Amino acid sequence: MLITLRVTTKHAWREVNPVSAQEEKDNRFSRVSALLIPLCASPVLLLFRGNTGRGLAAWVFTIALVASVRIFWGRRKLPWFWIMVAILTALHVLLVLYVPWPGVHTTIGGPALFPFGLLDIGIICGCFKLAEKVMGRGDAASSPN
Repeated sequence: MLITLRVTTKHAWREVNPVSAQEEKDNRFSRVSALLIPLCASPVLLLFRGNTGRGLAAWVFTIALVASVRIFWGRRKLPWFWIMVAILTALHVLLVLYVPWPGVHTTIGGPALFPFGLLDIGIICGCFKLAEKVMGRGDAASSPN
């Protein structure tokens, strides 16, 4: 029995799954995005001037939400995408407002919230993937990676 191994190059993959260069560029999470998202989320800190702990938590969760939306931006034309964004935003607002976040002067400061942001990105991406599967768009061709 002869087993053939076919090596798929990037060019051959485009023939099977045609994606325009612009779509590929739009779906990429670039270094510029990684720098602009925290910068654009900075005004959230001003909303909580009196409570720095809550402000930092809101800032980290805003970065996580925007980064996750950026990762799944290729689904922006689907209604379930915007429903998920609205639900996740509402849950984050409730989390920031009703959890007592300690201030910067205590043991939990800004850098200590970074793991929570990474965990939040993972949870949000999992929610998007679950919604994608439930809505019937869970095929491998529409994967953001």
